[in-house]
Amino acid sequence: MSSMDVDPTAGASGINLNNSERTRIAKRNAQIDILLRLFDIIAETFPRDTFPTHQTAEIEMQLIDLDNSNAAAGILSTVFTYLRKKQNNPTEAAKMLNLKTNVEGTIINISDIVKKFEEEGFEIDFLIATPLMNIFCAFKLAFDETRTGATKVMLKDDYLRKHGIISKDSTNQKLEKNDPKESININAFGLTNQHICLLQGITFTPSRRTGLLRTLGPMTQCISVINETGAYTDKLQSATKNTLRMLPMVNEISNHFKDATVPGQAAGVLKELADILTLSTARSTQKIFAPIALLRFLWPFKTDAWSAAGPNMMHFIDSNIKLYKIKFVMRTGGSEEDTAQVIFHSIYGTYLEDLGILSQITTKKAWKTRREVEAVFTKRATKNSLIINPITFVFYSKMATSLLTKC
Repeated sequence: MSSMDVDPTAGASGINLNNSERTRIAKRNAQIDILLRLFDIIAETFPRDTFPTHQTAEIEMQLIDLDNSNAAAGILSTVFTYLRKKQNNPTEAAKMLNLKTNVEGTIINISDIVKKFEEEGFEIDFLIATPLMNIFCAFKLAFDETRTGATKVMLKDDYLRKHGIISKDSTNQKLEKNDPKESININAFGLTNQHICLLQGITFTPSRRTGLLRTLGPMTQCISVINETGAYTDKLQSATKNTLRMLPMVNEISNHFKDATVPGQAAGVLKELADILTLSTARSTQKIFAPIALLRFLWPFKTDAWSAAGPNMMHFIDSNIKLYKIKFVMRTGGSEEDTAQVIFHSIYGTYLEDLGILSQITTKKAWKTRREVEAVFTKRATKNSLIINPITFVFYSKMATSLLTKC
């Protein structure tokens, strides 16, 4: 069975779709096919039988190595970026062909992946494929944010060049010189730990935040507007206005963030806004960041329109994990039980949620705080791999939250 054996125009839960919706879904599914073919090409360079396929579905247990899945996602993102840059800036893109990576002792050259992919003659529609690629490759970003917590903002190079390193005696936090990615504490923006639930994606690199814009926490979007100094200001403002559309003076608030030249100029408004949103809510459409190797395994078995949000997708992933006896493999310094919680948080973005709710809607009744599972992350690269039993759902819900009606 292949992905082409499945009707790409079938609606979720059997709902009939109009022709335009069917066309849109068919185009999107065609791009997913291309992205997953690129994943297959990458997987072929890995040690033999690293990833399960639909052809192994009758085997008693499916093991999905999340470390190798993350490595493949990183390579896919690099190749995709090269292909996109090649259209607009071939000179800059050509430099990427010299990149290589080491996966369990195997040297993988980006140029080899590109050559084989281009030989197959695929046509990528970057307008459709780019957001899909960002979602497919986001699991490691969410895993890392589960590890670090949402307390630091990653800054863009152009922001650093424009503002320099903020001095220690100013009203803003000093940048950490030892952090190679250059980050600044959320305190510089007037925010505290009580606002962390509004900061999903704050630790993502700026380029990935832009690609996942509508899946970010509301305060992450606001901070992104403040930090943006380039061509994405209008796009960021549009997303922020949509998220905050239930509030009065949303245009004025957004423009205030746009006009702020340093975090301190917007800190007061940011804090007041965050306080309001912790009491009420904002619009959001959170996505499921499943590991790409899991998505690749499940893709041929889909029975409705593929989505990264909603109860249908949650049920699809959850039920197939049970049906095909899928287990994860990952290097970890913690217990199997604690690692399973971290993986669940990373897929469903629940690391910022009320753990009491999770105990009611999942098969796991006793959840631990991030501090209690930090051993999972300690020197993880030097640890042995464990087989992890995934946590599954008892009840399903939509990933989108809050006020989803027009005001």
